[in-house]
Amino acid sequence: MVNILHRPGEWVTPGDKIFRIVRTDRLRAEGFVAATDVLEDLSGAEVTLWPDLGGVEGNKVSGKILFVSPEIDPVNGQVRVVAEIENPAGQLRPGLRAKMMIVTRKPVKR
Repeated sequence: MVNILHRPGEWVTPGDKIFRIVRTDRLRAEGFVAATDVLEDLSGAEVTLWPDLGGVEGNKVSGKILFVSPEIDPVNGQVRVVAEIENPAGQLRPGLRAKMMIVTRKPVKR
């Protein structure tokens, strides 16, 4: 539980949020990829994340792409991607910054 919105004895109405729970055994990582690099369907592609643990090199963790936005941001030409990362030991926390590498079938030229 990360946030308590009402205390015992307070009046609430149906549908009011009482508290907020965050699941930490499975996290989502969100990032952005240049649209020119998304020439194939990345859904289900393997990802590797290197978490930023305050200057300490973190262990890499693996996951898979869950979502690739069909929309390209017209300002920066990027596409949003979301990956799911297993976190059974709880070593990663929601909001942590990380570097993400997406494993594609075809090499991307820079």
